[in-house]
Amino acid sequence: MKRSALPRRAAVGMLAATMAIAPFMVAVPQAGADETHQCAQVKIKPGRGVGELTMDTSRNYAPGEVVTVKGSGFEQRPAEGGSIAFKIDDNQNQWPVDQPDARFDKLDAPHTDISIPAESMLSADGSFEVQVKLPENLKDGKHVIRALTGNDGGSSNSVPVVFTVNSGANDGHCETLVEGNQDQAGEEAQTPEGESQDGATTETPAEPEKPAESEKPAEPEQPSETEKPSETEKPAESEGAQDGSEDQASSSDASASASDAQNNDRGQTVTVNVSLEGFTPGSTVRATVNGQAVLWGSGRNASADPITIGEDGALNTAVTLPKGSAPAGENTIVFTANDDKTAEAKVTTSAGVQASSTSANAETTVTVYNLPDGAKVTAVGAKGKNYYTGSGVNADNHVAVVEGVKLPKDAPVGAALEATFSHNGANHTVAGPKITADNSPVAADSYSSISTQLPAGLYQSAANTDTNELFVTRAVGRPPIKESTLYKLDATTLEAKQEANASAIDPNNPDAGVHAVYGVGLDNQRGLVWATNTRTGSVAVYKQSDLSLVKQFPAGIVDHARDVVVDEQTGKAYVSSPTGNGIIAEVSADGTVRNIELGGDFGGTMSLAFDQASRSLFTVSLSQPKAAKVDVASGDVTVIDLPANDVDRGSGVAWDPSRGNLYVASQGSSNVVVYNLEQKKVVAEVPTGAGALNAAYDPVHDRVYVTNRGGGTVTVLDAEDFQIVANLPAGGNTNHTSLGANGVVYTVQKSSTTNDKGEPTNTVYRFALNEPAPAQPGETDKPGESEQPGESDKPGETDKPGESEQPGQGEDTQTPGEGAQEPGDGAQEPGQGEDGEPSTPQPPAEDGVFKPGRIVSFLFSAVSSLFSMNWVFQLTVAFGVPSWISKWLPRW
Repeated sequence: MKRSALPRRAAVGMLAATMAIAPFMVAVPQAGADETHQCAQVKIKPGRGVGELTMDTSRNYAPGEVVTVKGSGFEQRPAEGGSIAFKIDDNQNQWPVDQPDARFDKLDAPHTDISIPAESMLSADGSFEVQVKLPENLKDGKHVIRALTGNDGGSSNSVPVVFTVNSGANDGHCETLVEGNQDQAGEEAQTPEGESQDGATTETPAEPEKPAESEKPAEPEQPSETEKPSETEKPAESEGAQDGSEDQASSSDASASASDAQNNDRGQTVTVNVSLEGFTPGSTVRATVNGQAVLWGSGRNASADPITIGEDGALNTAVTLPKGSAPAGENTIVFTANDDKTAEAKVTTSAGVQASSTSANAETTVTVYNLPDGAKVTAVGAKGKNYYTGSGVNADNHVAVVEGVKLPKDAPVGAALEATFSHNGANHTVAGPKITADNSPVAADSYSSISTQLPAGLYQSAANTDTNELFVTRAVGRPPIKESTLYKLDATTLEAKQEANASAIDPNNPDAGVHAVYGVGLDNQRGLVWATNTRTGSVAVYKQSDLSLVKQFPAGIVDHARDVVVDEQTGKAYVSSPTGNGIIAEVSADGTVRNIELGGDFGGTMSLAFDQASRSLFTVSLSQPKAAKVDVASGDVTVIDLPANDVDRGSGVAWDPSRGNLYVASQGSSNVVVYNLEQKKVVAEVPTGAGALNAAYDPVHDRVYVTNRGGGTVTVLDAEDFQIVANLPAGGNTNHTSLGANGVVYTVQKSSTTNDKGEPTNTVYRFALNEPAPAQPGETDKPGESEQPGESDKPGETDKPGESEQPGQGEDTQTPGEGAQEPGDGAQEPGQGEDGEPSTPQPPAEDGVFKPGRIVSFLFSAVSSLFSMNWVFQLTVAFGVPSWISKWLPRW
């Protein structure tokens, strides 16, 4: 297309004018220009799940400094292989090798995550303390350390703590703290803005919490009224404030301040950051709140023993206020030294909210804790609606338990569950965990299903429709991994036909472990299985016929290799890297590796979808609201910007070539966004379930299958109108769905159950729609595959949907930690169909290959193209010919 010369002429004119007046211009310094360039640019995402992470955030840290990080309220990890991983700046920086805590898994090179076995660090009450060395190259400004769980078969959580680094002047540049300025220190938040009180959202049936650490529209503001004072108290600050108010009172020159009050749901305690100054060096100090002893520190290391003041007479640390000791309102912490120096600090606390279930269309028990004496819970709801029909529950010892709260089917997914209590004649509303998607089955009886159990540790599957075989990967534990298996199953009966163990890293050293297999892709033209070795950053190739190893690539060729797909025309494999920086690796059988770069700001790549006909490769970013299309023949890369409010922690992709629609499933927002590449806009956004992790398009029945890891379901969408036509229970921690012959789908779940021998197992499901596949030209209609050999198991009998966990998942199927999150915040309201906004799904059209709705699309496209030669392609797309012609003509 010929470009107009006007823009170029305009540019030349502007340049000439600038040169003409340049001698008369006066340069005016622009504040912050250099500073912005030199400051840390870290996008801090909210947390998900349960638990709290703290460190001393009242001071700046230096690059390379060893810091102490404390956790509390974390769930216990599985007895076998349980672990907690830590990331720095969400993959934007790497931990140095020389970590001071010997419990961390040893690093051979700098890495984005480090892990510790849970048995060596996590106490019975869910607390821990670790020391980590910061990277030497951290820029000044805000950074984040994130604790991740879920890759061990247990619940998935993502818990951050934000801190500042300063290697320069103490002047507040780059949002660093001006040390000694207690007002500023008191305003620093421990967790990213928008998170719940404990720094994470509860995900139920597994998580989603929002992530679900996602993403979503800001939570509605909570009514915040001034607490009426008791006879001995001053008026409280607004209810629900989490940063706490700061005040100082002292005797002599001693002073204290308190900030950042955080509710800890697990113990119903409150953690507060405190700063002491002017005390005698070496003196010991005790603390009380409302007459009860305050614990120094947090988690299992919290102690009532007095703490020693440093040589500078100052102390910055966290304290734990025991359950019920600091009810909602203003409270005073009194610090007393052994030389009788005292200081007081006031802090505002709020009530906390817990729920046994946060799923829409479910009954839940809501616990409101840290209530003031005389408080009464009168309502539980969301967005101004009350779901509690009782007469109210009075607080008993600062806790009110409200039973029988029914969350309606249309409860606003992603909105905070709110509890309202009355006290001294005023009403106060506090926010709790976010409401997650309805996990109820939908049209499950329209599918026939069978399932089989395999040893625990399953990840992905891939089917060869010609040989009727299904390949499944398995890996157990954390490095060095000793147990990993590649299975070959009968794709109809799910009976195991063969298995092979992953190759040893060092045949002469069994303790080095194996190249464990995680992702799987098939080259059916050459009879090969490609598998990713996520933990060793490599790939391996096996024969489909006997599972013998063809080639083991060296470790470290692809950082945290996740998904793999194969271009059967060239035999090259494409591998995603969740911890890489916008990289897809192209791996050739001869050992050549070439990186396809999507751009430095793209972030880690997750799922892959490959269209063999056009040789187009699609992926999605884990950390940014972006997707990408790669033409592997030409090397052209197209980066697609997606709406940040609707895409949080994108993980899965599916491609519908007949319409040009790209489906992006996101763990954090627990939804699917549909982007049309021709129209260059989002055409639909559909909440599917907690922790949407994976997606697959079935051209036979024109349906899209979305794997909801946290929800334990597979949501089925009609690809024509994006309506949900089924929701299939598939056990807890549903991890991956792949396609088989005639529209059959296979789903792998990771929630651990046991077999008859008491051994831990995971489940593989096979779902077949109970209606014939559309007849193809030249053949007689066949009954499809609705009847399966053997006994038909109802999905979900083995595992209850909703158990939380995520394979490092969460964040990515194999990546340590950030896993399933919260239901799709940002669900659109009816009527949002104009001005480029996502349209609301319309009632389903009649089934069939030919759908009238495509006539309008064709006419519009034909007219807009002025009947160019492109009309043939548009006619094909409009009437769905590719959905049958690709099966009628021989493959090439």
